[in-house]
Amino acid sequence: TTDLDGIDSYASLNVAPGREDHCAISYEVVTFWPMACGQGAEERYPDMAVGNPLRNQLLPLTSEDGPHVFLQPANGGCIAIKKEIIP
Repeated sequence: TTDLDGIDSYASLNVAPGREDHCAISYEVVTFWPMACGQGAEERYPDMAVGNPLRNQLLPLTSEDGPHVFLQPANGGCIAIKKEIIP
């Protein structure tokens, strides 16, 4: 997929049978930003809290009820991995 800024992403959707005739749904979106991870976090996810870096390479962003986002520097830009489970 390509967003309005011309940035490409890969997305996957998982749907599985759940309990009580409901489905379990999750998705993941992987995006390369041509900017530093800090700048991308401020522009794309301004309402998310920045967590403690993992091994000085992976920066988690968190929200109470929303998705989880992980940022990793790569090739002069940033890879953003967004994951969410939909109840």
